[in-house]
Amino acid sequence: MGILAEDGHGISVARALQRLLPREDLLLLCDDAYAPYARRRPAVVVARVESLLGELRADGAKIIVIASPQAVIDALAAQPVRSVVLIGLEAPILQAGAACGGGAVAAVVVDGSVRPRTFGQALRRLRGASAIHLEQWPLDDADAVEERVPALIAAGVGALALTSPALSRLRPAIDRATGGELPVIEAGDVAAQRVQRTLRHAGLLARRRRAGRLIVTSTNPSRAAAPLRTQPLGS
Repeated sequence: MGILAEDGHGISVARALQRLLPREDLLLLCDDAYAPYARRRPAVVVARVESLLGELRADGAKIIVIASPQAVIDALAAQPVRSVVLIGLEAPILQAGAACGGGAVAAVVVDGSVRPRTFGQALRRLRGASAIHLEQWPLDDADAVEERVPALIAAGVGALALTSPALSRLRPAIDRATGGELPVIEAGDVAAQRVQRTLRHAGLLARRRRAGRLIVTSTNPSRAAAPLRTQPLGS
């Protein structure tokens, strides 16, 4: 299975896949050289994503997860129909809305990881919540996150939809702030469930006995002195 991410935070999506599909081999391609996509023109992102998806297909990926909300907005719909299924990392509004009975949901991304206007437009097309609040959180300030969550609860938000893969890093701070009162849905977990259903329906689930392996590579030469790092997924 292939995963296209903007940076190493795509590992959170790999871990979500491993929890559901522990026997699958994963290839995580991190486009550090072009990240963040939010600072690139949409046409550049489309061309870049198409090229990197081609590399993952050539490496034998039977299904590919695009683990970048901005890449999904810019490039997913522009990809031609091929035999390899593409799963996009999208705001899990439907799942978060279901977790809070259709109430208000906060769609959370890392600050600077999406273009707010285009991401906001994409959110308005989604259903499943009575209201959607766009939240952009700093990745390096857990204290600010812990302060923000109570304000969202006070404003009537019933669930958090964590959309950026990097937000898994803030999960301890989020859990402390919610105190278990607020459902938290991660887009990586939702994407992993879609992958599992798709592979099962197509009869493509791995049958091997060994644990799956993870191969990680980066498009940034300075981060790819050892271009491929292979390890068991459980390590």
